[in-house]
Formats: sequence, C-alpha cells, structure tokens
Amino acid sequence: MPLDTELASTETEVGASWRTIFGNPRPQPGDTLVHLDYGIGRFEGIEEIEVDGATLKTARLHFANEASLMVPEAEFGKLWTYGAGDDAPLDALDGDVWQDRLIEARREIASTAKALLARARERRAAEAPAIDAEPHGFDAVIDGFPHEMTEDQMRADRFVARDLAAGFPMDRLVIGDVGYGKTELVIRAAARVALSGHQVAVIVPTTILCRQVADALRERLGKVGLEIGELSRLVPDADRKATREALRDGSLRIVVGTSVLASRPACFSSLGLVIVDEEHRFGARAKTALADAIGPIHRLMLTATPIPQALTAAEIGLRDVSVLATAPKGRKPVRTEIATFSESAVSEAVASELDRGGQVFVVAPRIADMDCIAGILAADIPASRVATVHGKMKEAEIAEAIHRFRTGEADVLLGTSIVESGLDIPTANTMIVCMGGRLGLAQLHQLRGRVGRSDTQAFMLVLAREQAKKNEKTMERLEAFGEIDGLGAGFRIALLDRNRRGGGDVLGEAQTGHVSHVGTGLYRHILLSALREAA
Repeated sequence: MPLDTELASTETEVGASWRTIFGNPRPQPGDTLVHLDYGIGRFEGIEEIEVDGATLKTARLHFANEASLMVPEAEFGKLWTYGAGDDAPLDALDGDVWQDRLIEARREIASTAKALLARARERRAAEAPAIDAEPHGFDAVIDGFPHEMTEDQMRADRFVARDLAAGFPMDRLVIGDVGYGKTELVIRAAARVALSGHQVAVIVPTTILCRQVADALRERLGKVGLEIGELSRLVPDADRKATREALRDGSLRIVVGTSVLASRPACFSSLGLVIVDEEHRFGARAKTALADAIGPIHRLMLTATPIPQALTAAEIGLRDVSVLATAPKGRKPVRTEIATFSESAVSEAVASELDRGGQVFVVAPRIADMDCIAGILAADIPASRVATVHGKMKEAEIAEAIHRFRTGEADVLLGTSIVESGLDIPTANTMIVCMGGRLGLAQLHQLRGRVGRSDTQAFMLVLAREQAKKNEKTMERLEAFGEIDGLGAGFRIALLDRNRRGGGDVLGEAQTGHVSHVGTGLYRHILLSALREAA
C-alpha cells in the first residue's frame, strides 16, 4: 500500500476510537482554529446572520487586534483544528505574515514528505521475520485469557498480527488508558514471535513493572513451554548472567528488562521483536538503541499518556497506531478529589478504605516526606499494617514490601512514585498522594491507574500544601487533573499536555516547528497532498 494511502486510511483503521482520543470533531467556543486564508484565530461560536433577506449560518473567529471574521457555512472546509499548543499567537487579518508562514510551511512539508517516503521505502525494503499469526500452541495462549477482549483490543491484535506477518519491520504504537488491556496485546505478540522460533525483548521503565510483566508472561506462556527471563536490579547477578548466556545460545526466547536492556543490549541469537511498555517514560535514544544494535526488527510501543510528539505524529498519520479506547466491562471511573494536606485528611481517607475491607496506596513524592506520613499513620491508625517502598531500598526489601501488600499482609503501601507502574492489586482501591503539587499530569494519572482495577468504586485523594496551592500554575494543573477523571482520562490528559507544550517534533530535529506554525489539522492535509505529489 502506498504511504499516502496508508496515512489517509489511518482514521478508518482506528475507527470510532480515533474520535474518542482526539475529541469531538466539532470545535467548541474557545478552541484555536486555523483558517486557510487568514491563519490562527479563536473560535467564538456559531451565529446566524441575515444577508439580503436570507439567514446564513456562520462561524465567528477572533483574531489579533480585536478583529473578528464571520466565516459562512460554505467555507467551513477552510477551517482546521489547531491542536498544537493553546498559547499560539493569533494572526492579524490585515497582514501578510500568515501567507508567508504558510508558503514556508508548504515548502518544508514537501521536504518532510520526501523524507517520509524515503524512510517508508527503506523500512519496506528491509527484512524482518514473517511471523505466523497462529503458530502451534497459540490457541492455548488465547484460551488462558480470563476476560472478554474489547472490540478495540481485537482490532489492535489483528493489526499487530498483520504487521508481524508482513515480512518487513513492524513499527506500531498502541495508545490505551491504564487498565485497558495493553498487557494482553504484549502477551499475544510475544507468544506469536516466540512460538515461531524467534526471540522477544520487552523493555519496561521500572523494576516493579519488570517483575509484574515477567510474572504475567510466565503465568500465560509457561503453559505452552516458554520460559521468561528477567533482567533488572531485582535479579541476582548469577541469574542475570545465566539469562544473558541463554539469550546468546538461543535457549531463552523471551526476556523482560529495564532500560539496561536497551542501553547495553544482550547478545541475542535471533531477536525478532522489541516491545517497549510505557513508551512515554523513555527517551528516543533508549527506545532505538536495541533496534539499532541488532538491525531491522519488529517494534511494538505501548503508552497510556503519549508524549506530545507521539500524539501529534499519530494524529496526523505519521505512525502506525492502534487505540484502546473502550473500558473493560464493569470498570468504574476513579473518583478524584483535590484538597489541602493535613494529618486528618490522610488518616481519615486511610481509615475509610480500611473500614470497607480494602487496601490503600499512600504516595509521598520525596523519600524525606515518608517518615512524616508514617508517623501520622502510626499515631492515628496504630492497628494498620504498613509496608514501605522507595528507590533507595535494596532489591530484596522492595520485593518483600510489595509481596506483603499484594498478599494482604499489609494494609497500606507507603512509597514514592516508584509505585506508579506495575502494581495491579484489585483490593487496593484508595490512592492518597501527599504533596501532589510536585507531580506532573502524566505521573498523577499513572498513580490513579493503580486503583479501580476491579468493579469496586475507587477513590484518589491528591493533597497539596497551602504554599503549593498559592502557585497559580500548580493549582491549574491539579484542578485540571481533578476534572479529567472519567474513563479514558489518559487520552484527554495527553491532549491537555500537548496543548500546553505544543505538538513536538514529528520527524526529527530538522522539522521542528512546522506543526506549530499551521496546526495539526492543516499540517496533515498539506502533508497528504505533498505525499501524493512526491510518490
């Protein structure tokens, strides 16, 4: 399929999920739009006006210098969603700046189109293992899934299977909120490749997530005779050495590891697939180091809160993307509250969850704050059993603390934001974040994803000190987080982050800025036209 055709069909492939991520296609008052002839303006609403006795529907746009433009319905096709930063300066109606910028953008986008075509042709020319969609033993892997897959999961799985079988390197991004089933896609992709005789490397950002993903793979794939290796600082030196030797001689087909797996790639005998979980936590260098060291291979990236660059690239069609936007059956939104930090706020929230027989996460962003929180719990709820965890603890201590919490031997897990990834404990349904003003939107959302993993109503309490609440930007961020608390909130948080930070560099340092010059909607339109001309 020609690259321009692939890009044009992206929205069709993603289907209804696409609109769930990128919002209602109808602009809302206050949205930033781009008019093809006049540039960047702010949409103020739809108005009806009388012209020669006829009623016309128009869109009012506000531009620089308090100028307004009434766009008739017949010209709505000239309007595009900006979506590349809320702080974009408005253009002037009576100036030539926009037209000069548009001409420059068209010229640079034409260069981008040629680079994209060259990159696509290079990828198509490269060879990667053609993986059987249903190798021997794969039925047993599917039968081991205890839940019903959502339509989004099934669609994403079909595209992954298609990509793996194509004979050239897969490069697919899966965007799915916390708890929406990305791990199942990892299990199935890894099974297809390993059962076909090739090796799989799964790269994760934290030791906790490394252990959980490895355990999930062992539980499902051990039944079909596949062993899972693990490379992180939680693994003893002797075991790490044995795992690397098994990868070199090919006796081990699947390994899960932290960034050390990317920065210092092990010597694989037949690596066929690299999976990067929580892609937003890695820099571009870490994500590509392993692939560059080994050569052309299949790559599958997963994220709940895509970085602005990835979100923009997906939105305008520069990346193969699958979207998990449908919540699992029975899932309820986590009720989120922003409040002032106090001893009573912490102890009352913990006591409330313990009274209903559940468990509690309590997060302090800094290790130095943990003693204070532990003292509050000891004084106000002396009967509570508290396990603590932070990044400076020894590996065995971290594993022991998490084991106690997972098995119910501890009621409260007190830790730093190290707990934001890799803990899936259905009985833990209250998350308390102390000094929450120190955390970003994506971190807060990842922490919220640790609770609400069952059909029990879950709660998140974000506490900020009085001094932090006086900071306007901090409170704006926390209030926005508190308002975005429904199912699928990760998508909207990613959009909010993108709107604040801009669209990012979609193709490399040389292309920085042109998405922000014309907005994502018009950029995609110009890019598709340029691809057709360059093809």
